[in-house]
Amino acid sequence: MARSSVALRPGIAGIDTRGARRAGARGDLAGAKDWFQRSSEIPGSGPEPLFQLGLAQMESADPEFAVTKEALIRHFPGEAHGWREIGGALMRANRLECAEAAFARAVEASDDPLHGVNLGRVMPARGQAIEAAMVLRRAHEKAPDRLEPLLPLA
Repeated sequence: MARSSVALRPGIAGIDTRGARRAGARGDLAGAKDWFQRSSEIPGSGPEPLFQLGLAQMESADPEFAVTKEALIRHFPGEAHGWREIGGALMRANRLECAEAAFARAVEASDDPLHGVNLGRVMPARGQAIEAAMVLRRAHEKAPDRLEPLLPLA
């Protein structure tokens, strides 16, 4: 149905994004990557399709992720939510250095203290406990009523 809709109305990013999500839910990562790629090329599609393409590429160990990551850095360096998602996927893949860089982008782009918590969780695994404590303390200062910064700080 999504393919038929796109055939009738090509170039609508929302339709391509829904098609990509459906393909991913079926386990069709190649199909999802194709849909996200097409959606990311539509003018005005915003950052989501390109970030989702990167996530699908990481999940399938696609070497094209390096190209997508460079495009994300170039076009959407301040998109905190997307960088948080990328950082989480990289952390799950045990690519800690890259995860730290992605979380640091999210921290730089947003005042949301939870981005600092994510960064503070990955840093000790890379031998940066003191630096992580500083990041987590800053996150706690921004949101003193939240427990999330305190747990990894402890």
